[in-house]
This record gives sequence, C-alpha cells and structure tokens, in this order.
Amino acid sequence: MNIWDKIESCKPNLTPKELEIYELLHRDPYTFSAGSAMEIAARYGVAQSAISRFCQKVGYSGFADFRLSMALGLSSDPANLDEPFNSNQKTHEMDCTQAMCSIITTVSQALPDSLLDDLAQRILHSTNIYTSGYGASLCAAQSLAFLLTISSIPSHLLLASQEMEALHMIKPSDTVFLFSVSNPSHRDFLSLVTDLPEEKRPYTILITGIPKHPLRHKVSQVISLPCWTSWLSGSYPMMMNNFVPQFAFTQLVVDRVTQHYTKM
Repeated sequence: MNIWDKIESCKPNLTPKELEIYELLHRDPYTFSAGSAMEIAARYGVAQSAISRFCQKVGYSGFADFRLSMALGLSSDPANLDEPFNSNQKTHEMDCTQAMCSIITTVSQALPDSLLDDLAQRILHSTNIYTSGYGASLCAAQSLAFLLTISSIPSHLLLASQEMEALHMIKPSDTVFLFSVSNPSHRDFLSLVTDLPEEKRPYTILITGIPKHPLRHKVSQVISLPCWTSWLSGSYPMMMNNFVPQFAFTQLVVDRVTQHYTKM
C-alpha cells in the first residue's frame, strides 16, 4: 500500500484537527516532504503536536518517519497528486521537485539516527553554536544558524573575515560547524584552532561532500554527505548543486534538535 492509500484508509478515524493536517497535506505535499514539523506548524498556524499525532494516526512513528515515506512516495509516483497543473509547467516542476525529494531521501538515508541524535545532544549542551562556510556553502551555514536561532538555540554565523577574530570569544564548550564541499577554505582558522591547548579548543565539525577532505585531520568530527558526482550521472537537473545536500543536512539536524528539545 502506498502512502496515499495508507492515509486515505485512516481518514475516517481522524479528528477535526487531524483532518486539517490532512487537507494541508493534499494542498502542499512537497512542503511536508522537505520541511520540518516546526516550519510547517509556523507556516500554517497548526500545532506541532497535531502534526505528530496525525503522522502516528496514519501509521508512522513520528514526523521524520512520515516525511521520509512522503518523499519516497512523491519521487516514485508524483501522478497521485490531486492538484491540477499546466501540462508544460508540470513536467518542468516535477523534474526539479523529484530531484529535490531524491536528494533529501539520499541524505537522510546516509545519516544514521544515532548520528543525528548525537548532533542534537551536542548542540543542546553547547554554550554557543557557530557556523561558517565559503561560497555556496555559506548559504548552508546561514541556514543552520538561522534555523537554530529561531529554535531558541544560541547560534552565530561566522563570515570569512570574522573567523580569526571569533577565536578570542569561542569557548571549549562551543561547537563550530564548518561547511565545505571539497576546498580547504577553512585552513587558516583550523590551523589556529589546532595550535590551541586541547582543553581550550572548541569542538569542530566539518560538513563535506567528499570523505577525504584535505582538512579532515584538523577537525573533531567529519560528516561526509552524498556527493553530487557520486549520484546517478545525468539524472538530476543542472540547477541541483552540491549545496543542496547541505541544506537537507541542516533541516534534518534541526528537526532532530527540535525533537530532543521538546523532551527536555
């Protein structure tokens, strides 16, 4: 049974609030497959608890499990959508949307629950979170800092010109997320960090697109995301770039942080 049939079979048992989520899902399925529960709740003025109850009512352990199934369902059978599209526009939009869903799914499958849980705990128990990136990776760094900030987690974006100055303020109880697909852009910053006594170093996490990043030995932890060039060659629109997996990573991490935060 696909996800749409599964949802329809549960419809008679949904409460009025859950039926509201049901209607939102049919109007905007791609937001449900790509956004976090917090974003959906803020966008449509519904409670995160209602979203969670809906997901459980239709047979999933929670929103993260539901979102993954939704992404797979949209990617494999987008024709199930009820909304009418202009035929020429639909082909273009579906190509892009299917690619986005596939990327999110691929990144999600590459990040074990244990890793996401560890990252969530580290973020919640750090004094401050700092993020940094160069070029396209700066967008992912901005996204993570922003999403954590609106989730009440103290987070700060470090621009390239501020990394060195920030070392005077960063504490060993802080965590620094460095986004870099393959270039050693943060070399000078990490060289200074590794020169610090071990008890004064912040915890540094490198988010990269290649396992053998040139700076992998200078950080506390390396997280290697699926790389654009390693996926099915030619199957993604050219507009899809390596920073898309980084965005997917930020969403998955913040979603897990939110789950842990609500349990505290």
